[in-house]
Amino acid sequence: MKARNSIAAAAAIAALTLGGGAVLSSSAQAHQQRTSAATPAAADSPLGAPRTLPGGALSPAAPDTGSQDRKPAGSWLGKCHPYHKAGTNWAGGWCDGNGPNWQYWGYVNCSGNTRYFGPHRWAGDRRGSYAACPAGRSYKSGGVYSGWVR
Repeated sequence: MKARNSIAAAAAIAALTLGGGAVLSSSAQAHQQRTSAATPAAADSPLGAPRTLPGGALSPAAPDTGSQDRKPAGSWLGKCHPYHKAGTNWAGGWCDGNGPNWQYWGYVNCSGNTRYFGPHRWAGDRRGSYAACPAGRSYKSGGVYSGWVR
């Protein structure tokens, strides 16, 4: 039964994508008839919600313009772990969490007031990010920065 519903759903999506009418199995049509009375009118639908068109078809959801200002629940930042081995000219570290929006990058401050950065990594990527002072520069300090990246 699941395979038949999956095929019907794929056919409906393909028909709507290609500009045709909705192609629904008889059970999907019956479900749509039972639930169409409970669907709010277009004026009552929240921004971004699909709206019911004449004939019972659903319009695509409107883009949510406020989503750029919100942080997705799946992306989070945990504790960061800076690292420097004494006697070396490099530093960096890694951060717990889950990207892609929370990211971290290693840095090192070298003599001559110069700062170098390692690659950006998603939070939770345990490969770490490290940077080194070039030849002729000595290590002063270093660690790991983290931040929200859109």
